[in-house]
Amino acid sequence: MSETFTLTSNRVSLQPFTEHHLDARIHYQALPEVARYLYRSPLTPEATRESALANRERRFESPGDRLLFAVVRNVDNILLGEVVATLENPHACQIEIGWIFDPGSAGRGYATEAAKTLLTYLFTAENAHRVFARLDAENDASRRLCERLGMREEAHLIENDRDGDRWGSEYVYAILAREFEPAQAQKECIADSSSGSSMPYPPLKMSVQVHPLPRILSHRPLPSGMRPTAIHQK
Repeated sequence: MSETFTLTSNRVSLQPFTEHHLDARIHYQALPEVARYLYRSPLTPEATRESALANRERRFESPGDRLLFAVVRNVDNILLGEVVATLENPHACQIEIGWIFDPGSAGRGYATEAAKTLLTYLFTAENAHRVFARLDAENDASRRLCERLGMREEAHLIENDRDGDRWGSEYVYAILAREFEPAQAQKECIADSSSGSSMPYPPLKMSVQVHPLPRILSHRPLPSGMRPTAIHQK
């Protein structure tokens, strides 16, 4: 689909990046601890801006098309991080998801709520059959998040990639449409992805609200090879 839109849950909204979000994105994308599990250097301000404003027509039809969402807090419109969906195989309805969050937003369940909102949209509106995530084997915080989303570990790849001078291993987590239950998010406590503590938060709305926005010009696609599944771990 080419329509631009936002996805709204109880506490966060997923929306296209705008100029308003760029300073906050430049801040966390430049942090070494954020780039640690992404198999790349921290982004420059120029690269941060270019990737944030790419695919503004929200094309999601061909292999490699991406939907990148800014995750903002509803009460004050503060940018918390981002989630992304990449269409890997349109014929088989296979979609990869990932996330990057500002370390300052950790410990409140925002990443879980945002990822659950994205999953709900992909299974209900984009007819996804299987949604999967790839993450560095040392990224314990993202592994816990995948498990909270109800995703299963499908593969553990040993030294399948290079991260600078070190060999990196990878986990693949996935969930099928018939396995997805939005009610999984309606728990009294969510384990904090950084500290392991628990914090209560309101249950997610069962139906994601989609709000169309005015269509704007497209930019170049996001760079290939980006590994977006990262949560800073204190």
